Amino acid sequence: MASTISAVYDVVGIGVGPSNLSVAALLDGIPELSAAFFERNDAFAWHPGLLFRDARLQTSFLKDLVTFADPVNPHSFVNFLHSKQRLHQFINADFDKITRAEFIEYMTWVATRLPNLKFSHDVREIRFHNDMFVARIDPNIEVYSKHVILGVGRRPYVPPCARPHLGDAVFHASEFLARAPRSRPASVTIVGGGQSAAEIFLYCIRNIDSGLKQLTWVTKRDNFSPLDDSPFTNEYFTPLYSKYFFELEADKRIALLNAQKLASDGISASTLREIYQEIYRVKFIEGRALDLRLLVDHELTALDRAGFKWAASICDTTTGERSSVLSDQVVLATGYETVVPRQIEGIRHLFELEREQLRLKHDFSASWRVPCRSRLYLQNAGRRSHGIADPNLSLLAWRSATIINSLLGREHFVVPQNEHLIERNAPQQTRQPMEQIA
Repeated sequence: MASTISAVYDVVGIGVGPSNLSVAALLDGIPELSAAFFERNDAFAWHPGLLFRDARLQTSFLKDLVTFADPVNPHSFVNFLHSKQRLHQFINADFDKITRAEFIEYMTWVATRLPNLKFSHDVREIRFHNDMFVARIDPNIEVYSKHVILGVGRRPYVPPCARPHLGDAVFHASEFLARAPRSRPASVTIVGGGQSAAEIFLYCIRNIDSGLKQLTWVTKRDNFSPLDDSPFTNEYFTPLYSKYFFELEADKRIALLNAQKLASDGISASTLREIYQEIYRVKFIEGRALDLRLLVDHELTALDRAGFKWAASICDTTTGERSSVLSDQVVLATGYETVVPRQIEGIRHLFELEREQLRLKHDFSASWRVPCRSRLYLQNAGRRSHGIADPNLSLLAWRSATIINSLLGREHFVVPQNEHLIERNAPQQTRQPMEQIA
């Protein structure tokens, strides 16, 4: 069946997660750019498999979809509260951090207000033809655009030893609420040392009445370490630091990412406190018969069937000693990885690579191998180029404003840039210049 050109736009967005939702919200007041954002799911969703009742954001509610780019934008979190007639109650509640459930309610509210979002539309592939991007949607519909914004997110990382066994008993943390509660396992092993692992552990220990007898938490980190969200560490989550980071050599950027790990991948102090208190309650007050093990400096090296259970082989990273943990269920809270999205595999060769990832310019567009005025922007793919804040909500609105300014060829959004509070020597110009793109 021949393909049908259904529309031509200035920009097409692929995927409607928080990143592209932010761009769509800021574009809503810019009629000179025609845009459409396509999402294969039938409604907005954000990590539904980890939407625990008490799960909270690790950042301020002001770091919403639009406020840091346009504080008076009607799609702000504060305006959401006002429209729902609960702004006073929200302030009176004096939340330290808001729940993810409320933030998802806010983002869903924004999504319902935007006419440029197209749900239940799966973009299968993108081609480049006659200086235009061609997005194939479903079997026979094609959409043309000058520019594309990829917001398809990062892929759950599964250790190689676990990949052949994925299913109802072995799965990534992102699927936890869809799989774990219905199976009521007697023994659970959680692998990972970040916030998701902590929230899953807390859920399990609070639900031991479901028949849980054994709970094991394994991490290769040397402790269950808290998120570093102190004021000076939060300087990493500013546009000025992102621009400083961008100009560094690749090896220096990688070294900084490793050193700054706990600034973005630690466990909220409140969650750690709740976990410790639950352990105290179960062990010392209630005296429950729960076999509880918390193993640090241990890495998952193999996973095999052992009758009706799973044997997780773990190695002590300090001594090299190996042991095995038997459990009914293995939850892999092993994070996410940045990969080249499947939709652009056919045009990947047109762009420059840096360590097997597309090289990004300062405006989050991919670097063409040959000059081209069309631009392919990547969301959540700039951690190595722009810093640890890239997949985080903190710079969401600033990144969207940067992309839109680049699309317009002018500074439509003026994002205030204060001086650094921490002195850092500006790096020598070793990378491509931060050119003005018309």
